[in-house]
Amino acid sequence: MVKPPRLLVRHGIVPAGTLWKIKRALYGLQEAPAAWSAHRDEVMAGIQISVADVKCILVQLRTESNLWKVVEVETGNVVGMVGVYVDDLLLSGPQLVVDALIAAFQKLWETSKPEIPSETNSTKFCGLEIKRGNSGSVQLAQKDYVLDLVARYAEELPSGHQTQPWSGPDDFPEEPDYSTAELRRGQTLAGELQWLAQRSRVDIALAVSKMSQMLTKAPREAVVRGLRLLAYLRDTQDFYLEYLPTDQVATHSDDVAQHQEHHVECFTDASFAPSCMFSQSGAVVVWGGAIVAWHTSRQSLMAQSSAEAELVAAMDGAALVRGISPLVAELVGQEVKTWSLVDNTACVAIVTSPSTSWRTRHLKIRAAGYVDLVERGVLHLRHVPGATLVADALTKPLATQR
Repeated sequence: MVKPPRLLVRHGIVPAGTLWKIKRALYGLQEAPAAWSAHRDEVMAGIQISVADVKCILVQLRTESNLWKVVEVETGNVVGMVGVYVDDLLLSGPQLVVDALIAAFQKLWETSKPEIPSETNSTKFCGLEIKRGNSGSVQLAQKDYVLDLVARYAEELPSGHQTQPWSGPDDFPEEPDYSTAELRRGQTLAGELQWLAQRSRVDIALAVSKMSQMLTKAPREAVVRGLRLLAYLRDTQDFYLEYLPTDQVATHSDDVAQHQEHHVECFTDASFAPSCMFSQSGAVVVWGGAIVAWHTSRQSLMAQSSAEAELVAAMDGAALVRGISPLVAELVGQEVKTWSLVDNTACVAIVTSPSTSWRTRHLKIRAAGYVDLVERGVLHLRHVPGATLVADALTKPLATQR
């Protein structure tokens, strides 16, 4: 039950004290999204399609309610996937499966014309532009959003070609005299850039994190760095994430664990006390040779050694990858092996050695939960060369070649 707008009561259109009973989803009503989601999921659970005389049903994932598997009734084989966001649907699978799904949904609801991504045309889902590559790959980008940001700040952007998303020292003079308006301007720009850094532009994640750390101390300098970052995006507007077919993924190691569908890897790294400040952690989760998640942030406590900084980063990465592994396990239909990959031998020794010296005992205590995961085989710890550590780009600016 809801009250009608006061304007209608004031003009005598609706009697005072009237209440309206809502029969359908009402835009702006707090309960509407949950009610629609419950109704949509109930309807989707009853969908059956026939693909080449084979009956298929939709099965909702337990680990992610917005993902559905298209499963053959007799064999249990997964032949497609459906992603859901409110009333938008993302369908994937062989063309026959996709066509059958489209027909089923159009019988239930009035829909817009389906958009099919190709090598020349992209389609949008949740703000991401999806396109097909010339080798059967899938490309994710946000070029339209980048162009919109660049146009909005065009007059303030520095000229010249920007080859690095972040440059300049991490130690900067504080600005005690900044205004609320200057702080809000910096926060707005950081939020706009964060939308890119968290979704498709992993290359700017570190820069946005560094900029955000400056906001409450030097918002004017943060805006200068943010505009420089936006100029970099202007010059790299065609960058995208590309997901190759599994038979085209190049391995970086002879280890059998690398890039198999039942292995999930988490690469972690740390930049120890840059400019005598808090260390920076970075983590990248890889499945089947493709980046599926990443995170970078300033560590909350001051690390006293590079080993401690790397250990804290590994612990953060473990939390990230353990949140993703159950989803991968449900997708592939079997248990997955979860890896923690670091490039610091001291970090590995602290975790795996049965005894430690008094100098590092406090670190093992601090990482007791992480150590327990490794000892029980829930998490597999391994040292990898720094040259292959993809998380390196989330902790420090790298040379253009890398």
